Amino acid sequence: MNTNPTYFYRLGHSPDFGVAEYEILTGDKPTKRSPSYILAGKELNVNITGSLVFGGIVHHSWASKPSLDDVKETLRTLWPTIIGDTKKVGLSLFGIKSTVKEMIQLAKDLGGKKVNVIFESPAFGHWKQTKNWLMLLEIAGGWHLGLVQSFCNQEFWSKLDSSFPAGDMARGLINLKLARTLVNFSTTSKVIDPFAGAGRLLVAGMDRKSEMAATDIDADCYMETRLNWDYGDYFFGRNYHFLNNGEYKPAKMAFNQTLDATALETLTELDGPNTSLVTEGYLGTNFRQKPKLEEIQKEFQVLQAIWNKVLTAAAKIKLAEIVFCLPAYSNQQLILPDFLDDMVNRSDYKFELLANQKHLIYARKDSLVSHLVIKLVRK
Repeated sequence: MNTNPTYFYRLGHSPDFGVAEYEILTGDKPTKRSPSYILAGKELNVNITGSLVFGGIVHHSWASKPSLDDVKETLRTLWPTIIGDTKKVGLSLFGIKSTVKEMIQLAKDLGGKKVNVIFESPAFGHWKQTKNWLMLLEIAGGWHLGLVQSFCNQEFWSKLDSSFPAGDMARGLINLKLARTLVNFSTTSKVIDPFAGAGRLLVAGMDRKSEMAATDIDADCYMETRLNWDYGDYFFGRNYHFLNNGEYKPAKMAFNQTLDATALETLTELDGPNTSLVTEGYLGTNFRQKPKLEEIQKEFQVLQAIWNKVLTAAAKIKLAEIVFCLPAYSNQQLILPDFLDDMVNRSDYKFELLANQKHLIYARKDSLVSHLVIKLVRK
């Protein structure tokens, strides 16, 4: 029996976010990484994440590319232990010269009755049909045979993304899976979003925290947040079994109407040292044409003034962590905020590295403004 198992995880379309989310949720660092996968020493159900696609356990490894005979012999040896009497099996094979017919016959010889063979990474549709997927994959030069154990339900998030009663994606909002990742970047049990907007970020993590608080200076946003939270609670309650086998326990929610984000100290229900500020925040102007440098600088000045005040307010109540976004504008090149380092150095907070980086960039398709994601902790 392997007393020190190795696990593999498929990274989403923004791989650094998946790595950072794994590290924060497990307190562990990957042992190996490729563009699309990591190997690591701790098990994680990917359904609690937003940036990991699927995960499983490695049952055999080769230092170099195995031959077809090597793979067949290993399957014959491991099949009784990891597949057993299961009749419905999927085989996902990379880089091995074989035929679907040949591998199906092998699986049937080993006891499989309904066998699906693909030569690519399995998608959620494959997982819906077959819950037992054996994978051969290459990670950082090594080759591994593993069994998929958990798969993120893409349909859960896409359906919820498209069915909110208030707010729309046309405003340039992040999708729910990335919003869930941002919530998971915080380690406290309580979260406040002082730029709640339509409340999508809070809904994305409503099963991940014990308490949440929403506020926004815009009165219309207050109503949108309440509508979306109530709908999200209904949607999670009816569909949570598709996301997780556990019991759905929504966070206790506090709504604060039209409160300025710079007045956090007036929120008496907040327990600063046990609370994180997590927000998408104001991301400047979502330009329809490439912005001029003077336009970008004007937006940066507005953002710098806002976030100087927010960090000051956060320090007064000793908020434990701050996870937030700033814009990175697309001109001839990607232009990052020029005030970030100086602002943080002057505050009571410091950068916490995300996947060994001070900030991560989430580039939205066909948008001239991307998300620069930062996590700060108290000095």
